[in-house]
Amino acid sequence: MIWDCRNSVHRLSGLFGLTFFFLLMCLCSYKPTKINWRPVLWGFLLQFIFGIIVLRWEWGASRFIELSDMAMIMLDFTYNGTDFTYGFLSSPPNICGMEAVVAFRFLQVIIYVGALVSVLYFYGIIQAVLKRLAWLMQFTMGTTATESLNACGCVLLGNAESPMLIRPYIEKMTNSELHAIMTTGFSCIAGSVFAVFISFGACPRYLLSAAVMGAPAL
Repeated sequence: MIWDCRNSVHRLSGLFGLTFFFLLMCLCSYKPTKINWRPVLWGFLLQFIFGIIVLRWEWGASRFIELSDMAMIMLDFTYNGTDFTYGFLSSPPNICGMEAVVAFRFLQVIIYVGALVSVLYFYGIIQAVLKRLAWLMQFTMGTTATESLNACGCVLLGNAESPMLIRPYIEKMTNSELHAIMTTGFSCIAGSVFAVFISFGACPRYLLSAAVMGAPAL
């Protein structure tokens, strides 16, 4: 990281921001002397490792590029369907600066991705993937199974859907666990909104990288 920033110091601004929020959370902690440093340190370490894999390691970067291409293909399916159904309302001609109607272009992406995630959840595919990621976070960071599963679920599902994975245990959670769940939910991007960002022109690879790297940090 230091080598990459040798010619442009402004690239360290993200590190300064991370340090600021870390110190702010310590100051706002109810009992700062009893902070469990294991999940904090392991969270930073896992985030750094995931960043190396998806951004620096050639094999990992190529896999994420393939995932990005698959995401774009998925969006093409949505656009083909909306163009066939709504015609010029979703894909207007390039005349006088006409733009697509949001309700008939981008909101359809949310409906499509939401339905796709629901189908994968119904057949247990999402749960199988999330349980493996949650086990890794629980083993390294020492967080509870519910916290880990919710954090991994937020990467794919979002704030409203991921707590459904741990619904039977919410009543017995401590204030610390509930705070972690709420913080995780407000710090992630729902899968359906993720697709909308791609349709707006955001780079799929960077969005996927941010989602994966954000899981341990959450």
